[in-house]
Amino acid sequence: MPPDRRPWLLPLLALLYLLPFPYFPALRSPNEGSRLYQVRALVDDHSFAVNAQLRRYGPIGDLAQYEGRLYPNKAPGISILGAAVYAAAKAVVGWDPDRVTNAALLYLLRALCCAIPTLIFLWALRRRLWAWTGGGIAADATIVAYALGSLAYTYGLLFFSHQLCAVLLAGAFLLLETAREEDRLVPAAWAGLCAGGAVLVEYTAALAALPLGLYAVFALRRRLKATLAFGLASLPPQLALLAYHQAAYGSPFETGYRHNVNQQFQAWHSHGFMGVGWPTWNALGGSFFDPEHGMLIFSPFLVMAPLGMWLLFKEPKRRPAAVLLAALTVLYALFTASFVYDAWGWTVGPRHLAPLAAFAALPAGVAVAFLRRRSPLWGGLAAGLCVLSVLVTGLATVTYPHIPDAVFGNAFFEVTLPLLVSGYLPRTVLSFFGAGSWVWALYFAAFLGTTLWLVLAVPGAGAGRPTALVTAVLALALLSVSGKELNPAAKRAQLAFIERTYRSP
Repeated sequence: MPPDRRPWLLPLLALLYLLPFPYFPALRSPNEGSRLYQVRALVDDHSFAVNAQLRRYGPIGDLAQYEGRLYPNKAPGISILGAAVYAAAKAVVGWDPDRVTNAALLYLLRALCCAIPTLIFLWALRRRLWAWTGGGIAADATIVAYALGSLAYTYGLLFFSHQLCAVLLAGAFLLLETAREEDRLVPAAWAGLCAGGAVLVEYTAALAALPLGLYAVFALRRRLKATLAFGLASLPPQLALLAYHQAAYGSPFETGYRHNVNQQFQAWHSHGFMGVGWPTWNALGGSFFDPEHGMLIFSPFLVMAPLGMWLLFKEPKRRPAAVLLAALTVLYALFTASFVYDAWGWTVGPRHLAPLAAFAALPAGVAVAFLRRRSPLWGGLAAGLCVLSVLVTGLATVTYPHIPDAVFGNAFFEVTLPLLVSGYLPRTVLSFFGAGSWVWALYFAAFLGTTLWLVLAVPGAGAGRPTALVTAVLALALLSVSGKELNPAAKRAQLAFIERTYRSP
């Protein structure tokens, strides 16, 4: 059944992705800034090293140093993609780098390297959800929850690698499913290219790329040919990554994380293997349930994913996919439990788990459809979790997507809401053309209208819609009294710093 209803949905989501521009120059975000410098260096200096850009635009963090040359300490994939964007922009203005400001370039990089790939993935994910759920409203409610209420939204609006990595990995899974169902080799080859590209974009993508390769071996009918198609197509980006390591650090197997300029980062990444050691309950619980950054605090709709995996497992034709999704969930849970918990950075949610959010959205949608069919009450509960996800993650993302570590015990109620109540809202894309804060009226009309649709779409009369509202309100009330009690003076000082980043040009 094709997703031919609600034609307004994807264009509305595109508006919500492309309109806001939460950019704070005074923050000098190191994750984005180091890559922005490398994008400019590739085009202006024909070099991966950012030394010249540091002299031109000032210091930035997240750097590695080798033989006097400085590089972002991360995988180079998104910088390479961004260089193509910058080259096109520079060509439009006559090849004058001064006519492409950092603000304008960063918006283009965010939009073309992160937001638009996410929107394309939403289109593909929507088609798969329609096929798996047998009901369009459940699929579309899940699309809204994932698009606006998960790590996809935060890192679809920022020039970080996490969401592009998630799109490539989850896109590889969708392509493998197509190859399995239609017994075709071309989708398997595209899946391999996506999986290899994900590793070029982010090192941790290897955690999912290998299981995806094994899925091609064991789940596709023409195992040998499918595995060859997947494996050979994955090689070019992996070889490009090794060549980058050789050029930058003198060895194909040497990464920037072994040459961090920041000694605190060096200490974190020296722990275990690139920051991954033995799992701890503190890291596992914090990554999923801590009101500061926990994934299921910001995206509670994903709590339905295990139910969806079980439902998929009970269908013989979906069982291989269910096993893979469950295995990926366990792998990412082990990873986040083993990673240095203090190294997540200033984030909304545990940013390295963006691929897990993409994988979990599929079974969560299956669970939403099941609960809707079960009764209006259960359907209302599912809708309430989707509404809560959109409100918490969506508002946190557009207000201030750089929540500091270890200062606020409850990110949403101690950072997001105080800023909103005080009238702090960032730029929009129309700010480049002189538009004022009235643009936010358009944004919130679309945002709140989409959230309201999640409630109105609950099936039947009676308890369904009230249950959705009560679920969201009670969960918000519970969240408001959750979180660790931390230093009040440190909170006030940090909030004052955040407010200064809004006022600074």
